[in-house]
Amino acid sequence: MISKGNIMSKSLLNVVIIAKMNTSLRFINTLESIINQDYSPINIVVADANEEDSDYSYGLQEDLSAYPDIEYIKLDHSYSTSKIRNMLLDKLDGEYIAFLSANDTWDLSAVRKALNHFEENPEINAVCMNGILIDERKARISEEQLIDIEEARDLPGWLVNNPAKMS
Repeated sequence: MISKGNIMSKSLLNVVIIAKMNTSLRFINTLESIINQDYSPINIVVADANEEDSDYSYGLQEDLSAYPDIEYIKLDHSYSTSKIRNMLLDKLDGEYIAFLSANDTWDLSAVRKALNHFEENPEINAVCMNGILIDERKARISEEQLIDIEEARDLPGWLVNNPAKMS
């Protein structure tokens, strides 16, 4: 049960990292950004949709050998990101599910902020975060708004015109 002021400390968050299209060498940064969140419990699942027997897939498995508690799922490389999301939505238990690309990272308080937003706005069903572009030195370049909040208030119209929609 979620209650005000509790910060949802008992609600399980499943984070699915989707590794597709020649996964970046930044995967460990992605993984560590989830592991080091100021929220728990978090269950991490890595969905590997790289080509079979590719160096990217082998490297991903090798990286994950240091993290025995993280579930690894090998999927067909032809699966779209949307298909992967939908498959895993049916498979995972828990109150919340988040999806993250294998070359993205989260601010260390991203989960807490997102779940607080759910708590403060019980009528919403989804939260998305702005993107922050950083350079190779991890210096912040800019922050990009993913959606226009006013457009999103018109949910049917937003779903049709949303540039980030799942295909």
